[in-house]
Amino acid sequence: MKCPSSPYYREFDLEDFGIETEAFLARIRPTFEALPADTDGRPRSVAYYDLVHQGNGEWGLTRGAHKPFEQLGVSDDRKKPRLFSEMSATVGEDRDFVRLLLAVAGLIKATRAEVTRLLMTAHQVSTIVRGSDPAYPAPEGLHHDGMDFVVPAMVISRDGIRGGSSIAYAGSLSQLTTLRPGQGILLDDRRFMHGVTPIRLSGSFGGQGRRDIIGLDIQVRNGGELFETPIVSGFESGE
Repeated sequence: MKCPSSPYYREFDLEDFGIETEAFLARIRPTFEALPADTDGRPRSVAYYDLVHQGNGEWGLTRGAHKPFEQLGVSDDRKKPRLFSEMSATVGEDRDFVRLLLAVAGLIKATRAEVTRLLMTAHQVSTIVRGSDPAYPAPEGLHHDGMDFVVPAMVISRDGIRGGSSIAYAGSLSQLTTLRPGQGILLDDRRFMHGVTPIRLSGSFGGQGRRDIIGLDIQVRNGGELFETPIVSGFESGE
């Protein structure tokens, strides 16, 4: 059964948030060319944010200090701290990128009224494919991230590839969606597993192809039904 739009699964488009998609993508795309490789060999950078609801319908947002990334809610090797490169201000402080973060916070608040504070880790990730072998945007397969909510992908570009479809799975519910640039998915990570199908070079494209995305790991700070994830030492609070 396909996943209906719900508090636990929500597909979105940047234009839903009043973001001029083509202008935003044009500003962000070039920054993916300069990303350094992470510990898995994938080009990546990260940034940390603290969002506090102001009680008047608005969110306050502060960018946190750079630090190792930790997934405290998982039990595999991803639980070990990993130090990724810091996201550039060109992306992490872009006005529409900040608007995206605030809009996602608003979606969560609309379904969980008790939420007053969120910690977000934003990931800027490229998956590069060359030659006849596939590349794997999610080498861990179907998985949880140990968060309360995730945006597993908000796609920035798909150049010269086929595949790379987003998978969401929760028992009898499943969804396979090929997101286009400017489209994303918000999931309740406690209920849905997610993954991505491999990417291959498209038949009419030679040399190299790529899938560039922004992902968000989101922790609810004032409670959570399954995961208790404390603030990591060194995070600069916006309070």
